Amino acid sequence: MSSTAQNMRKNILLFSLCLIFFYLGKEWYRQASPSAMYWLLWPTSQLVSLFSGMGYLYQPLEGFLREDGAILIHKDCSGFNFFLMSLMVTFTFSFRSHLGARRIALLLLGGIFASYFATILANTSRILCATQLLSPAFSGFLSPQLAHKSIGIFVYLSFLITFSLILWRLTYERPQQA
Repeated sequence: MSSTAQNMRKNILLFSLCLIFFYLGKEWYRQASPSAMYWLLWPTSQLVSLFSGMGYLYQPLEGFLREDGAILIHKDCSGFNFFLMSLMVTFTFSFRSHLGARRIALLLLGGIFASYFATILANTSRILCATQLLSPAFSGFLSPQLAHKSIGIFVYLSFLITFSLILWRLTYERPQQA
């Protein structure tokens, strides 16, 4: 069997495993309680609090409620979908055939941690942008629902593209110098 065929088989297997992992992650998230998202919600609420100057209180059945009660950072604001997508990007970049086993292992391990931190930063950015753009100064420009959704799409897509470019750069096969 040619090396191209072997690489194709390996990639199909890895891609299938990614899809199974993604599906299982989505199923777990669908059934998870807000307290199961604490590992994403707590650091996000702490950073939002740090940058906004407003404290957040943990409500076990809901999430993190801002002191004044105006904003709730709940399960749907955890960024779990972004976390899954950034893991999928990491897994996809690990498919590159020129990477050795050690480098793939480092990429996957580092990618898990990088995905987690990118999720926290993206989430914090999204919430801070949303609180500013949904303030009375911007009211009337967009409906709150459309503004919230648009901000999320822009922030998460920007972070995912940046994350992908960083991984591409880390896994790029440089031409051999003669």
